[in-house]
Amino acid sequence: MKAILDSSLLEIIENYFEFKPILKEVYLRRNFSAQFKVMNHFWHRDKNSPFLLKAFLFITDCNESNGPHHYVSGSHNEDIFTKEKYYSDNDIENNQVYKNRIHKSIVKAGTLILEDTRGLHKAGVPIDGYRDLVFGVFMPKFLSAKNFLNTDLKYYDIEENHLNILSSKAKEYIDK
Repeated sequence: MKAILDSSLLEIIENYFEFKPILKEVYLRRNFSAQFKVMNHFWHRDKNSPFLLKAFLFITDCNESNGPHHYVSGSHNEDIFTKEKYYSDNDIENNQVYKNRIHKSIVKAGTLILEDTRGLHKAGVPIDGYRDLVFGVFMPKFLSAKNFLNTDLKYYDIEENHLNILSSKAKEYIDK
């Protein structure tokens, strides 16, 4: 939580949004070798908000064989490939518009990437080993679970002793 809610990072996030969002969701995810692709292994756009920014903190080194994250730079501002929920590798990787704009997260553990996931992205499928990362989802406070799911669902719960070690600025991002 301290890394995802680092004051320098929060300043960048506020400047990107031009308002103060909240940390809506936090996950620890392990991608491991699998015979079949599932949802996040296909090219897609996150469409759950008109304002969305994710912070990816890599816990393990990420290389070509353990499933790097892929992103098409600038695609969050484009209207092509927006109709379907998922797209094939062939659809995106052979598209002349995107061909030279695909970036893979070949990074060391401890690397943090901010990404507007309304743009085209996917998780690579590891062929050897696994990839661990934490990601936090920043969204406007006014876009609550009640708006989307008609419930007061809490996405995460922080124990009081962990909350107490966060800076006052970081605490402003926690939805109560």
